[in-house]
Amino acid sequence: MDLSFIQSKIHIIRGVKVMLDFDLAEIYETETRRLKEQVRRNIERFPPDFMFQLTKSEWSKLIAICDKLPETIKHSPITPFAFTQEGVAMLSGVLRSDVAIKANIDIMRAFVVLRQYALGYAELNQKLETFMIETNMQFFTFTGTRINRTIQMLLNIAGIKNTLDESSSSFFIDASSKDTLFKLDALCRPLKNIDTHISNLLKTNPAIMDFSKWGAFLPDKYKAKLVSDKYFDIEQTERFCNNTLAVYVNSDKAYDIANKQ
Repeated sequence: MDLSFIQSKIHIIRGVKVMLDFDLAEIYETETRRLKEQVRRNIERFPPDFMFQLTKSEWSKLIAICDKLPETIKHSPITPFAFTQEGVAMLSGVLRSDVAIKANIDIMRAFVVLRQYALGYAELNQKLETFMIETNMQFFTFTGTRINRTIQMLLNIAGIKNTLDESSSSFFIDASSKDTLFKLDALCRPLKNIDTHISNLLKTNPAIMDFSKWGAFLPDKYKAKLVSDKYFDIEQTERFCNNTLAVYVNSDKAYDIANKQ
């Protein structure tokens, strides 16, 4: 059996890798109903770390993020059983079929491959995080001038030393200080009160209005609105923060890194 097919059926729920009863029934070439019957008859073989039933909330979240679930399953009022690697191993003995035994061998191999991948990824990720802490960090925004201006304003508000290279649409960030990653994680919070920050910026740097021929003659509140709409790009920057920036910074990892220093 193709290992990639099996791997596509493995989900992470409650922090562990599991397979769901209807997927296992398909692989074992049996009915989901029969699989559940055998599990219930041998429930003593399936402690909570081997098998658990999804809550309605967990099932709803999985349906929302997984678009390959069968439509008939999605609307079932009964939530599925989830089996960990140990639970899957126990199933072959319960079902007692040649197909289940052979399929379990491939399933165990799929779990092993995923574990090896996770270990390799963790090692690579640790090296990257160490590099980010010990050296300056550069990230490419691949965005327009107005978004880069907005990002630079946010970096300055956060007190993060930065240099914008407009030719490559990238920022060089001083990532040597202990709290830099924390600041990056909270970078976009000022967007909620951006008018106030822009008004303060205009007081310290009125030359920003030079992009507008008549902007300097406007009342202060209209200056802030004009700068927000024409000089910066608040909406697209917020999307950048919620998507692209998340690739560079994860608050949990930042916490771990900072505490290792």
